[in-house]
Amino acid sequence: GSPPATGDNANSPDTGAYNGDRVRQATRLLAFADEFARARGTEAVFLVGDFNSYTQEDPMHVLYGGGYDAVERPGDDESYSFSGLSGSLDHILGNAAAMELVTGSDVWDINASESAAFQYSRYNYNVTQFFDATNPFAASDHNPEVVGLDVVDDEVDPAPSSVRAEDVRMTYGKPATVTVEVTSGATGTVQVLERSRVVATGTLAAGVAKVVLPARSLKLGRRTLTLRYLGDAAYQPSQGTVTVTVVKAAASL
Repeated sequence: GSPPATGDNANSPDTGAYNGDRVRQATRLLAFADEFARARGTEAVFLVGDFNSYTQEDPMHVLYGGGYDAVERPGDDESYSFSGLSGSLDHILGNAAAMELVTGSDVWDINASESAAFQYSRYNYNVTQFFDATNPFAASDHNPEVVGLDVVDDEVDPAPSSVRAEDVRMTYGKPATVTVEVTSGATGTVQVLERSRVVATGTLAAGVAKVVLPARSLKLGRRTLTLRYLGDAAYQPSQGTVTVTVVKAAASL
């Protein structure tokens, strides 16, 4: 169906139409996949889609040579049928890290061998309505491929944390600030409690929170308060203590 072309794009029995452009596209796809993976710090990469190239055409061999293998399929399943001939234009390729995740694959033969009369593109074309939205058949003209993956859980258990603060002297009737330090890099919330009562809360920035104790939130005297760090994805919750001494305001003359 492609328009006439010349040079390495000319149609031939050995290469098919626009072989030159398709080879160049496959070459650029390799570069894009490497750039994409490097930018995201990932190793496992799959290339998935309608590649407009059969399994043994030159563009596919460019991808094979670039370190990508086709996900194996049992049997001789095809993904596409054209003019009575069947083959696979649709592929799932993976690099070495991606292929280690594959547990199996198969082609779901629901489209390519079905009559076009069942496709949505033929909706209301005929006196008899063949399109049926309640089943998956002829949902497309290409068969989908189903692949099983055993995905490794990369989650890391949160590390232990610690929380501390220097003792504070507070004048009754005025607020005071407690500088709470949590393990470097920790994020989230810290609380200052008197027994079970939350006196004040603060949000960590670079592992430090400036927690303001409100005026008249504590009675006169020396008090040992609890510091509670609520934890985040990287660090476990932890607790510590701080001593706050509340004194009377100096008498004014």
